This record gives sequence, C-alpha cells and structure tokens, in this order.
Amino acid sequence: MIKESIESFRYRWHQINANNIKDQKYHYVSLGVGTGEKDQHILSLLFNANPDLLYFPVDMSSEMLRLGVQRATRGSQLQGSHVLPIQVDFSIERNVDELRKLLDRVINNSPVLFSLLGNTLANFRPIVFPRLIISVTETAIASDVFAERQDRELFSLLHQWRHTANEFNRRLDITELRTFTNLSPQEIRSLYEALQE
Repeated sequence: MIKESIESFRYRWHQINANNIKDQKYHYVSLGVGTGEKDQHILSLLFNANPDLLYFPVDMSSEMLRLGVQRATRGSQLQGSHVLPIQVDFSIERNVDELRKLLDRVINNSPVLFSLLGNTLANFRPIVFPRLIISVTETAIASDVFAERQDRELFSLLHQWRHTANEFNRRLDITELRTFTNLSPQEIRSLYEALQE
C-alpha cells in the first residue's frame, strides 16, 4: 500500500508541477516529513526552478525529522544551510502561529509550498463509494409487472432512473480509478468509453 502510494504520488506530483508550478520559485514546508520519499520527489523538481530553495521539514519527533530529512535530501544538491528542520507539534494552534511568524521572518514574501504528505492526516485508505442499486428497477422492467400502455409514465421514469443510476455508477468507477491507480488520462478515457458500451 505504501509503495503504491509513493509510486502514485510521483506520477501525480509530476502532473501538478507541469501544470501549475513549473518554473515558479517556491520554498517548501513539509508538515510531517514522514519517510521523506515524497519530499524527495517534490524537492527534485522545486530545486530545478529555484536553486535558492529553502526546505523546512516539520515534525514533533526528532527521530522522524532525522530519518525523513536524510531520505528527502538523498542525491540532492540542497546544501545543509538550505535545510532547516523544525521540531514542533503543529497540531497545536499556538505552535502553528509561531511557525508562521518564523517563516515570515526567514523568507519574507517569497512564495511557499506547504504539504501534509508525510503526516497521518494526509494518509488515506482507498474508499469504495456506494453504488446506486438498480436491481429492483431492472426486475420491475424485465418482469412485465407494469403494462407499458397503462403505466407508460411510470415505465418511462423507471427507464430514466436506470439510465441515470448506471451513468452515476460509471462516474464513481472512473473517480476511483483516477484516485487509486496510476492510469494515464488516455487509459482512463478508454476505460470510461468501455464502461459506456
């Protein structure tokens, strides 16, 4: 699960960077550095655009900071003076205020990218969305319970409901595929087209 999450993150981060961040000079604050693997991917691209980048890994555990920073900066050109670990519990509002003041003093008005990637607040289990149940509708249509002439309006509504429910369920399928897989947009489009057949 963790390996899949990291692989999925790499793909998504490259998309986010290419579409929204590329060539902009950000400093980076990682709230809950975790293992540092995701930060490593972020830093590699941010550093390309901003060699003066400052990296602020934040965690309440000194051991997590040590391990996370070690992994995040492995193979990086970031120099020690550009890595500023901060040991603080950012679940406490007062600490967040102090952290913000510190960042304002150090980096002034420069743009900052914040993340919660290594923190348990950002971890998630795949959610399977509930589907609309259409078996009763299918049974009613197939069993000739309704006489098409007498119950024309109800018969029409049942068909519309079946179509709407099927379309809704297909969209949930696509949402789950986008969220929990590494499929490219073209592969997702192909699957969506297949689901509509």
